[in-house]
Amino acid sequence: MVFDKVKVRYFLIPPRSQNAPDTILNLILLIEVFSGSTEARDRGPKFEAYRAIGSLREYVLAAQEQYKIESFYRDDAGKWIVRETVAGLDANFSFTTLDLELKLHEVYQGLKV
Repeated sequence: MVFDKVKVRYFLIPPRSQNAPDTILNLILLIEVFSGSTEARDRGPKFEAYRAIGSLREYVLAAQEQYKIESFYRDDAGKWIVRETVAGLDANFSFTTLDLELKLHEVYQGLKV
């Protein structure tokens, strides 16, 4: 599967509201692909809006123009914590909300960054 030019091997479809089919219920993980032109908005107003989603536990930013993934997670006290940035094709990224680790060379396979 290709998601905004980033190959995604694993994709979970969360439950949706019956009254509003475009509304995802109990969202725990959100992955955003950003570019130079969208980075400020993705880190600022969008992330601020996402933090208001009570069920959200992890926000992941995948760079479109370099081999880099960053993430933030909400701890048990409700505080958002910045995780160490993972960069380079030899790096691995693990989610805090899923028992899943991705190799960046697989995520960016076939892309020229």
